[in-house]
Amino acid sequence: MPLDLSIIAYKDEAAPGTFNAPSFATDSLQVFDYSVSPILGETFRRSIDLPYAGRRPSVRTAVHSSHAFSVELAGSGTDVGVPFWAKLLKSCMFGAAAPGVSNCAIPLISAGDGGSGSILGHKDNMQHRGFSARGNAVFQFTEKQLPRIDFNFLSLIEGGVPGVAATASGVVLPTYPVPVEVNLL
Repeated sequence: MPLDLSIIAYKDEAAPGTFNAPSFATDSLQVFDYSVSPILGETFRRSIDLPYAGRRPSVRTAVHSSHAFSVELAGSGTDVGVPFWAKLLKSCMFGAAAPGVSNCAIPLISAGDGGSGSILGHKDNMQHRGFSARGNAVFQFTEKQLPRIDFNFLSLIEGGVPGVAATASGVVLPTYPVPVEVNLL
C-alpha cells in the first residue's frame, strides 16, 4: 500500500449547494493517494479591444476544485453495519445504505440528483474546503491486492479561498476491519 496517507472529512449536505461544515472529530476518513487541484476552471477572453494587438483581458469562469483519493474497501465489522465509505457514495448517484438481515445494500439511484456533500481535505498542512461536491466512484478489484474505491469529486470552493494553511486537529478515525485480499480463484 502507498505511504501517502491523508485525512478528509466529508458530510452530506441537507440542501445541495449549502456548505455543511464537516468535522475532523466526527466525519474523518483516512484515504490514500489524495490529490487536490485547488482551482480549476475555464478562461474566458473578453471582447475588449486594447491598443496592443493580441492583448485582451480574460476572466476565469466555472471555478471549482477537484479532490481525488482512494479508500480501502472494507466492511463495517458487523453483519449488517453500514461501511464507513458508504457516505461518500451518495454524491456518486448511490442511495443511502440500507442494512438488511444478513447484508447491507447500497442501491443505485435511477431518478433525482443523488445529493451532494461538503468536503474538507487536509494535505501537506493545507486544508481545502469544498461544497456541492459530486463525483464518481471506481471499484478496483485486482488479484493479490487489497480492494479499493477510487473517488474523484468536483466541488465549488467554499468561501472563495482555494486552500488555507492549517493543521488537522481533533481527528478521530473510524475503526474498521482490514480488507481481504482479492483472490480470483
